Amino acid sequence: MLSHMAVSSRLADDKTLLARVDDIARGPLAKIVVDIDQKGHYPLEIMRLLGESGALGAHLQTHGGDFGLALRAMATVSRECGATGFLGSGPINLLN
Repeated sequence: MLSHMAVSSRLADDKTLLARVDDIARGPLAKIVVDIDQKGHYPLEIMRLLGESGALGAHLQTHGGDFGLALRAMATVSRECGATGFLGSGPINLLN
């Protein structure tokens, strides 16, 4: 069982990760949504940023195995660009 301090720390880490993802979604991703949707641009630069933020690995056991956090991160991305959110959910779906 996790201590109160461990739970508080985990919640703070989760909020930090989601804030980073929101910044990516509302910033660099929002600027290229039209290219993604209309020109078929594959957003490698955005996927790299999401990976660096921890969003693409939150579901892995080595990063806490938190599927809920991983899904919340991809939902945040999907609010700005559904296609990119779908790309980010690929690693999560592979484990099911």
